[in-house]
Formats: sequence, structure tokens, C-alpha cells
Amino acid sequence: MRKLAEQLKKIDIELPKWTREVLFEHLVEVCKDIKQHGEFKRA
Repeated sequence: MRKLAEQLKKIDIELPKWTREVLFEHLVEVCKDIKQHGEFKRA
């Protein structure tokens, strides 16, 4: 996850603010999905 954040920081400079916010929202959703998916696998 940290590597992804580092990559986003590099891209960050080139992105307008709204794009960054949309990307961040999407990342949060994806992370939630991955977490839930992981919990399903364990169950």
C-alpha cells in the first residue's frame, strides 16, 4: 500500500485537484473491497 502511495505522489503533481479526489475515493473503495475479500477467504 505504501508503494502505491509513493507512486500516486509522483503522479499527484500532474493531476488537477478533482482528479486526485476522485482517485482517492476510488482507492478507498478498492481497499474496502480487498479487505472484505480477504475476510471472506479467511471465513
